[in-house]
Formats: sequence, structure tokens, C-alpha cells
Amino acid sequence: MKKNTSLFLTAFMLLGSVLYSQPSYYDLSFDTDSLTRAYTSPSDNYVFVRSKRGVDGVNSTAEADALRSGTIQKIVLVFSEDSPGDLENREEYNMERWDNLILTYPEFFQEKTKYKNICQCTPEAGGEAFKQAQGFYIYYKTAEKPPPKEEKKAEPVQKTVAEDKKQEPEKASKAPDVAVPAVVVAAGVGAAKSDEKPTKEPEAKTEAPAKADENKATEPDPELEPAEKPVSKPAVAAKKPSSNKPRRAKDPKACRPAFYGNGDEDLDAFFINSFVLDKKQKKQAKKVEAELRIQLNVDGSVKRVMVICDNAEFKTMFEKTIMGMGNWNAAVRGGVTIRSEVRLKVKYDKESKGFKKYEMVNNPKPGPKCKMQSDEELFGS
Repeated sequence: MKKNTSLFLTAFMLLGSVLYSQPSYYDLSFDTDSLTRAYTSPSDNYVFVRSKRGVDGVNSTAEADALRSGTIQKIVLVFSEDSPGDLENREEYNMERWDNLILTYPEFFQEKTKYKNICQCTPEAGGEAFKQAQGFYIYYKTAEKPPPKEEKKAEPVQKTVAEDKKQEPEKASKAPDVAVPAVVVAAGVGAAKSDEKPTKEPEAKTEAPAKADENKATEPDPELEPAEKPVSKPAVAAKKPSSNKPRRAKDPKACRPAFYGNGDEDLDAFFINSFVLDKKQKKQAKKVEAELRIQLNVDGSVKRVMVICDNAEFKTMFEKTIMGMGNWNAAVRGGVTIRSEVRLKVKYDKESKGFKKYEMVNNPKPGPKCKMQSDEELFGS
């Protein structure tokens, strides 16, 4: 029994370590571009995944599922803006789209994968052609096919001249099966320049967006605002009215990581005081570990939280508790408050009889000179 328990704990720790290595939007580096026409892929060597805002991941497809163990070379997000005012919300909306792809397909984000955002920026961006082009284009490496096996031939001595002549038209009749260029020409792909290796099966890949559109026909609009999460009552600090305007520090080079209250002690106190557990829950809590990804606005308010926890009851408790959390001290970079993400690992602490964090990572990662400083120190009274 002890042996089985130790094996289970080891497996759980390994799983936790894999989950914790899941990338974040802030870990990615993007190239950017804009178009005044609907995006067309320069290569057929991709799988299309419809982008989606909100917090529950993108809708999976059979084609994308088949790539989970593949080599991903580049991921391109195509989105649309039809007015200059859309620029204000661009980063926030794209962060949701990328985080949803990460949530559903973390395997696509590999060490050598490149990332790009392409804006269809034009007053006509609301047109059907632009809408159909919106989404993620997952470009993958084509596996090299082994050379065709040579057919065994009968001994030439036994062949007659008549038999040789019969075989020649048979070989010629097989030649047209090698390529079907009509599909590529019809899709308009051949006219574009390609920075990826062309696929050997263009017919199947050029239809990927169309298949994705058919599958998503009965699903809700991916660009609709997500439903609001239930918000529990604040456990420690009262929530301040949220503000979308960043604050500027006295020092234009000032920086600091995001932190709660006055630091680690206040954060630990929040978790200990926020969970009132009955006897049954206390027994269960001893086996519970969770990873929390808390996304913060420029004013330090909690925008959303993603929880990874095997226990469904505690997962819901963490979500409600964090969404009811008071404002953090917002991260500062270049003298301006910025959006950020805090990753926490929490588990039950027997001594305090409550949950405590035992690992914390800030994204974006603060520089070595960035220290915790109060608002009064950075912004004055």
C-alpha cells in the first residue's frame, strides 16, 4: 500500500511540474504585421484553429489534435480591426486569444516555435472574407517520407519483347497520380511567396479552414465577451474600483514586481483566512495542491484566474476566492504600471491549518534591480 501511495505522489509531482512549465502569454515574443486585405497563407503546410476570447480555451479539432506530438515551426494569429479605436484593446483581446490556445494546446508552444500577430486593419474588416481568415495558423514541419520501394522485377532473360512493351503504358498511366495542381491553383496559394516548406498533400491542407468553419457553425461567436465568473466576497482587503488607465511613477525608469499587501506575509494571511474548512474538507485539503495563474490589470485588480487542481470542489473554491481578492500592487516597468501575471503554487499547511503558497513566479519577469516598493514611494501622495 505504501509503495502504491509513493508511486501516486511521484506521478502527481511530475504532472504538476509539467503543468507548471506551461507557457504564458508573457513568455512569448511576437513579430507583428498588418494587412488591408484578407489574409491568405503563403503555405499549405498548416492546420487552422479558430481563435476565441474568454477563459475556457479554443475549440479543439481533429486536425489540431493530430499535431500534439508534431514539430511546430510557427504560429500566426490573424485578427481584425475596422477602426483606429480598436488599438486600445488590442493587447488585452490578443492575450485572451493566445491564452486560450495555450490552455487547449500547450504542446504547440515549443522551444524553437516562432509567433506572429497579423492585423487585418481596414474599414472593410467586418466582411465575410476577413472573418473567415481570423484565427490561428499552426505551421508544422513536414515529416520526410521514405523513398519508394523498388518493385521486384522478373528475370530479364525470361521476358519477351512483347511483355516489355505492355509494361511501358502501365507506368505511364500511373504518372498522373503523383500531383494534383488544380487544387492549389484554385485556392490561390501557388501565387503567394512561401517561407515554409510546401506540403506534399496540398488538397487536404487547403481545406483546413473550411472544415474548421463547418465545425464551428453551430458554436457561439468566438469574439463575444465571456460570461462573468461568480465573484465571492473579499476575504481580506476591499476591492477598489478598477481603472484601465496606467499610473506613471515619479522616476521614468522605476520598476517593481506585482505583490499583494505588504508582501509574502500578507499573501499567506489571505489564503489562511480565506478558506474556512469543515472537518471533511480539512482531511481532503491535506492531499490538495493547486497551481493558480492570476492575471492582473494595470491597477492591480484581478482580471481572471486559471486554476489547475485535481479536486473539483477545491478548484471552484480557489476560483471564487481569487476573483474576490483585493487589488494587488500592480507591476511597474519603465515607470508605468502594466498588466501582469502571477503564478502561484499552493498547498495545505498543517501548522497554520490553511493553504499557503510555496512557489511564486512573476510574468513578465522583473529585472534584478526591481524591488517591492509601495505606491507612495513610486507615485507620491
